[in-house]
Amino acid sequence: MALNRTFIARSGVQIWFYALILSAVAMVALCAACSREGPAGAAKKVRLKFSTWGSPEEMTINRRIVNAFMEENPGIDVDIMHIPGPQYNTKLQILNAAGVAPDVMWLTAWQAYAYYRNNRIMSLQKFIDLERQTNPSFLQEDDSLTKYVKDSYTWNNDIFFCPLGPVTFHLYYNKTLFDEAGVAYPDGNWTWDDMLSAAKKLTKLDGRHPLQFGIHFYPWWGQYMNFIWQNGAKLFDRMAEPTVCLLDDANAIAALQFLQDLIYKHKVSPSPMTMNMLGGDFLTGKIAMQIEGTWMVEQYRAIKSFEWGMAPLPRCERFAVAVRVCGHGIRSDTKHPEEAWKLVRFYQSERAQRLMGDFALWIPSRESWARDPNFWHPQGVPPNHCDIRITDIKKATPGDVLHLNAVKICETIMPMELDRFWLGQKTAAECVKSLLPKVNAALKEDRVR
Repeated sequence: MALNRTFIARSGVQIWFYALILSAVAMVALCAACSREGPAGAAKKVRLKFSTWGSPEEMTINRRIVNAFMEENPGIDVDIMHIPGPQYNTKLQILNAAGVAPDVMWLTAWQAYAYYRNNRIMSLQKFIDLERQTNPSFLQEDDSLTKYVKDSYTWNNDIFFCPLGPVTFHLYYNKTLFDEAGVAYPDGNWTWDDMLSAAKKLTKLDGRHPLQFGIHFYPWWGQYMNFIWQNGAKLFDRMAEPTVCLLDDANAIAALQFLQDLIYKHKVSPSPMTMNMLGGDFLTGKIAMQIEGTWMVEQYRAIKSFEWGMAPLPRCERFAVAVRVCGHGIRSDTKHPEEAWKLVRFYQSERAQRLMGDFALWIPSRESWARDPNFWHPQGVPPNHCDIRITDIKKATPGDVLHLNAVKICETIMPMELDRFWLGQKTAAECVKSLLPKVNAALKEDRVR
């Protein structure tokens, strides 16, 4: 469904912007005052501000780890600032503009890259070099899982944020619906044709009214990029500082067209309109297969109404899947760099990662920890859950776009230009023709400031 885009009066935006700045400054000033006060003669504590977004499960993990950190470091207090995901980037920009940004920030790779290039977060290399004097394998252990996304947290051999819990994309499937239809479960050898064949058998319509669909995916660049790669094409010439968009490649257009055909030609996947009629996606039990990121395991493991499994994505010309990562960055002008690094470093420790053990959200940073059921033991996940996540990470290609205009390109330009494509009103070739010059122009912009 086309988005209804409205514009707010400039004066209103200014009032809102400055109001948020004033409230942010007031909040930080209050925290600073509180940190200075205390019993007479008591040693002053360092107070860190740590910002993050996330679900209730993520917040539970963060509180556990922060509490353990403060227990080990009694001279440091940490205030967790939870900012809802949709508002996160805007709020951080406002806090930066006001000079009251958090000391430690949970960031996506492209957020971290933009902040690093704009001198909003500092290089962590000096801390890591010092750590490696006594722990030479830090972040590069033989069984490290974060080393597979090194290109997402390194720029010119400089580590600019500390990675945690790499994620890929999988094919989730409703085993109950597969069993009822007598269709074999997907495995690591499935092709696009296998997926389409199964989806046809698993789709049920009552006239024009959808009862059940064979497959569902979201029209998001992070998902369709996998299909472009699988068909032997690329989204950009490179993921770090891309210079040109390659969506006009015939194989890239064919990959996009395949996805649109699932909706409008084969009618095995819901359109944006019919999704509303279903009342939801995989969790409803009316979607046989769902392409989604690893992060959805945390929600899916609560499913009680049907059995589900997970498999690697299907292949076309080759197998391909993107691996992405978030992590911790440190404000460039923090007054407490050493203490901030202690917190960031603590998240990489065995103690901290054991505290994540009953959640499926983030995979531990080391394979030996992930495969140890006494270390990582989320309930309600498929038996092959751990193996699939590790195998996919090892086979994956870093999928974070490191460019100062990455958010503008991937989250604004491309969705707007492909809107009519996903509505079935234009072909992939038609949309790409209008999209390409706008994306390439944005790639040439210099936004270091």
